[in-house]
Order: sequence, then C-alpha cells, then structure tokens
Amino acid sequence: MRTSHSTAWLIAAPFVATALVLAGCADGTVAGDPPAPSAEARDEQIDPDALDPCSRPNLTTVEPGALTFATSDVPAPPFFFTDEPADRQGLESDLAYTLGEQLGFRPQEVTWEFVSPDEVVTGRFLDYDVAIGGFSPRGEEFPAVEYTRPYAQVPLELVTTSQDVAAIVADNRSPGDDAEQLRTPDQLTWAATFQSSGPPWLIAQDWMDVDTRYEWARGGDSFEAALGMTDVVVVDEPTRRWLSEAGDVDFSLVAGVEVPEASLAMAMVAGNPLLACVDRALGEMSEDGVLSDVWDRWSDPSAWSQD
Repeated sequence: MRTSHSTAWLIAAPFVATALVLAGCADGTVAGDPPAPSAEARDEQIDPDALDPCSRPNLTTVEPGALTFATSDVPAPPFFFTDEPADRQGLESDLAYTLGEQLGFRPQEVTWEFVSPDEVVTGRFLDYDVAIGGFSPRGEEFPAVEYTRPYAQVPLELVTTSQDVAAIVADNRSPGDDAEQLRTPDQLTWAATFQSSGPPWLIAQDWMDVDTRYEWARGGDSFEAALGMTDVVVVDEPTRRWLSEAGDVDFSLVAGVEVPEASLAMAMVAGNPLLACVDRALGEMSEDGVLSDVWDRWSDPSAWSQD
C-alpha cells in the first residue's frame, strides 16, 4: 500500500502544480510557490548545536553545570604531582582539564571527588562523571564501569629494591646454591595498582593469587610504601622514569622479563550516555595532536620540578 500511494502522488503531482500556476488570485496575480527562506533564516531556525547531543547544553552531568572527575587523593607523579588537581600539575591532571575544555567546560567548572580506585570500579561510588588515574580496561572483571577509548599506551616494568630478587624473577630461581635458600617468583610478594592491568598479568603468571591483598593503591598506599612492603612492583614506564630522574627511591629494574604494555583509559559508570561524548572528544584531541602535546609536555623531566 505504501508503494501505491507514492506512485499515485508522483503521477498526480504535475496536474496539481499546473492548477496552482493557472489559478488566479483575487487581485489578478498568479499564485506561485512560496519563497524559499534565506540562509540566515535557515540558520536561525536550526541551530546545529541544538541538534548535537555532545554540545555543552545537551550534556547531562552529575552536578549540573560542572564536570566531575574522580581520582585518588594520593599524588602519583608524573600523573598527579600534588593532591590539588586544579593546579594542572601532572599528565592526568592536565589531561582532565583539557578534556573538560574540549567538552565545553571552563576550568572553574571542573570539580573533583577523591575516592579509592576500587570504589570506582566496583560501583560503590557513583557521584562522578569521569574517573581518571591509571585505569586499564578490565570490563569483564568490573561490569559496574565502562571504559573510554585509551588516551595512552605505556610499557609496564618490574622494579625491586633487591638485586637478589631481580635475579630470582629474571632466572626463575634464586642465585644462591643452598637449596633451603631457593625461592621462585611465586614465593615472592608482588604489588601492582588495583586499577591497572598488572594484577591480571601477575595472576596469569601464577605469581599472584586471585585473592591477594598485595595490590597497592587499594588502601591509598604510595608507590614508595608498596616497594617497601613487597619484593617486586609492577610499574608503568613514566612512573619508573620519574623515580629515576627525580624521585628519592633506591630500586633496581628487573631486566629480561617482558611485561605487556598497558592501555590507559578513563572509567565511567556503566550506561552513562556521556561516554559517547567523552570518546568523541578524546578522538578529536587525538586527531588534533592535543593528546600527544599533553603527553610530551609531562614526559619532559624539566616539567617535573615543583620548586
């Protein structure tokens, strides 16, 4: 029926148009088509921003008029140099404000909530728009959140305070000859940030149990604390570089063990429609070179001085 109606309209159209042209008006003029609206009128009638779900007026956030980020209150250089992210001192601190600007929020409209990573990924804390702080996508383990497209790919490395431990990991055995002194990697204590891809990799190596409590940052521990309480720590390359260049920590890099690189992404409450707009903004920032500019700026040791 839909096809026959369309056909009937196409056939009848010429006759209707002819009737309109020939029909005279009361003043003797001939009726014609109404004038087309000007370009200015069309622009006034249809505002492109009003149709864009990712334009600032159309974004729904937990705090109207603001964009709320969640992160740990423990500074983690070079991602956050202080516990005041508003100072934009650090890779992820700067990135958060840059993303906010891309979405149309002024710096003073960006707010922060300080929570532990496990409160975010388990869904115990919901009053935020975007969580940033070394998150690696682990959707199957943490269905309460969804992850944005990655904003960085970083190598992971192993560090320790003991050369003997480094040998155990690299050679899968203790360097000592005494059988009673032999230890294997699964007998060591390990640490990796709760929200990163380190724990799944360690579990896959049979070096960490699923129910381990050696995952630092769960309770807000610093890297230095984790390194002091465990044998080996899985750390991202930017953090290890900062420790080497500017940190006052003695440690050894475990050579000969290849750790998969990590994708760094932001976490958001599952089902949040804002995710699509954040992904689009990150894609635009990547294409425009903005992401690489932020990364290059904070990868430079000259930016690490906090004097």
